Amino acid sequence: MMVSKTASRKRLTAACLTVSMIIQVTGSMAQATYELDLQKSVELAKEKSHRMQMLRKDLERAGYELKSATSRFRTHVSLDLEIPNYTETIRQFEDSTGLTFYPVKQLSYDGGLQVTQPLPTDGQLFLRSGLENILDYDKNERLTVMDLMPRRMVHAGVS
Repeated sequence: MMVSKTASRKRLTAACLTVSMIIQVTGSMAQATYELDLQKSVELAKEKSHRMQMLRKDLERAGYELKSATSRFRTHVSLDLEIPNYTETIRQFEDSTGLTFYPVKQLSYDGGLQVTQPLPTDGQLFLRSGLENILDYDKNERLTVMDLMPRRMVHAGVS
């Protein structure tokens, strides 16, 4: 009689486990059930489709490439400034009376501005302007040069 009680307990436990598993499976199946109409099906296909995800990534990459290509067409501005430079030297002058030494005291400074606009034809349009000032204290003279040419040309012409 003892054997039959344990056997019936095992059967009862197995039946309870089976019923609880059936309830859990049907409950989880009810949660995974979707009601789809044509509109929802199309939206779900667009969202989950591998092809659509690849197209979204291609569109994102194309946006970055466009941004990269158009950023090179931005206007560039550069400003060059040289801090004031004071020099005090002694120079010699030779004539028929002999050598004469005289002091030279000068203050110089200069600056330049360049605005460059890249063109879609792989060229560029630019405008340069510069200002150079030299003040000679001994001769009480001032030399000021303002130009719209490259500053290197002006320096080459003055030297």
